[in-house]
Formats: sequence, C-alpha cells, structure tokens
Amino acid sequence: MKKISAKEATRLARNHPLSVRWSDEDQVFVGSIPGLVGECCHGDTPEEVIPQLKDIAEDLVIYLTWKAQTLPEPPIHSSDPDPAAIRKAMGFSQTQFAQLIGVSVRTLH
Repeated sequence: MKKISAKEATRLARNHPLSVRWSDEDQVFVGSIPGLVGECCHGDTPEEVIPQLKDIAEDLVIYLTWKAQTLPEPPIHSSDPDPAAIRKAMGFSQTQFAQLIGVSVRTLH
C-alpha cells in the first residue's frame, strides 16, 4: 500500500475533467468525473457541485494509489471537451496547443 501527499493527489486529480449537467428529472446540477467516476454528487448550482467533484477526484486518486491500482487515463474526448484538459493530457504548452488547433494563445485563456 502506497501513500501519496495531498499535493500529489491534487495534481493527479486535476488531470481528469469535471462534468456538470442539469438534471430535469431531479431539478439539480449533477456532477461526474469522466474516466474516473460517473454521476457522484449534486447541488443547486454548478459552483456548489465543482468543489464536491474536486474532493471526490482527490479522494479517488488517494484510494486507488493506496490500493496500488493503476489510475485511469483521463479521457481526451467527451461530449463537452475541456480544451485545457485535452492540452494537458497531450503534454503541450498553451502556445504549442494554440498552434496545433490554429487559434491565438489568447483564445485559450
């Protein structure tokens, strides 16, 4: 069983995109972490859901590392892709990524 620091868990968890969607059925915003866990929390606003998702992602990274399990790779494609997550997953700087997709660096901010 391996232990990692909270700082390392946060760094690894940030590699996974966070997804928040409105649920008409439940009348709340529902959060998931594609590639790591499905729908796992909810709230009245996206701002309420995002901190919950970050905590869950860090907890899962710590747990999987402690159990010596391989962390799933963050998905590059999703229904609502996050350009920053895609860029990080590919290992590009902002400048390199902007050149790759043919936009100015300011577009990525």
